[in-house]
Amino acid sequence: MANQLGDDDPAGLFKTMKVAQTAQPALIENFAVEWTRFVSQKFRNLPPEKRQEARDENFASFWLTANGIWNQERRKASTCALSDAGRKDDAIAQMDSLIALGVDQYPDLVSQVTNRAAMFNGADMPDRALAAAIEADEKYSSHASTYGEMWIWAGKSCALRELNRVDEAKMVELKISENTEENKAAATMAAACRGDQALIEKLLVERLDKADDREGALGLYMRFGMPSVQSRFDAKLARVMEAARRAPAVQAKFAEYGRVIDFAGSQAHWSEF
Repeated sequence: MANQLGDDDPAGLFKTMKVAQTAQPALIENFAVEWTRFVSQKFRNLPPEKRQEARDENFASFWLTANGIWNQERRKASTCALSDAGRKDDAIAQMDSLIALGVDQYPDLVSQVTNRAAMFNGADMPDRALAAAIEADEKYSSHASTYGEMWIWAGKSCALRELNRVDEAKMVELKISENTEENKAAATMAAACRGDQALIEKLLVERLDKADDREGALGLYMRFGMPSVQSRFDAKLARVMEAARRAPAVQAKFAEYGRVIDFAGSQAHWSEF
């Protein structure tokens, strides 16, 4: 799918997603649903003459005419590739260029604001991560759902923990705990940052046991064929998550619903929590 993003091949991407949905529904469904919703919304927002043009020329025409949104998606894919290659500074610069297009004009870019803060955490730059999270919270949270805000708060609490500003982190974590049902993955990340393995185990069991939450939890059980380059921050959180996944209660619940899936790459670009 990443190659098809880079090749300006939205029709091919949809075909690949359809195949993946059949082969690995627990891993692809959320992405497919969100992508389809995104496309549909952009289509509805086009002027009537553009909608007809998009119908005539299929999705490729749609993406090339819909206010440059397809170009944004290519840049997002490029950001992931740069990050994977260890070029964090270049990846962040790419994110900055996306955000510069204007979150007010393109509200869906709020996810990039959140991802930017997360990337600073992942690059062992907690001071910059905190600044980015504060900016996201103060300037752009109006464009985010509570689900999105939870990611901002999780990134903020993680940065504060890394800076040993524990009391401030606890204040943010209180907001997270009050909204856990809105985004259990973000709540899991915040718990990993403070080393709360017991809470992670509890959340994983709950997520696996609940149909609406199960897909995201199953996506955590992937075995990668290639090693990834991890920062100190990423490695620390990965250890906590691995320990929680190996807990007997979590393993037993996982065995009811899924199995480990082998993946040829080094990582997946959806939540690790």
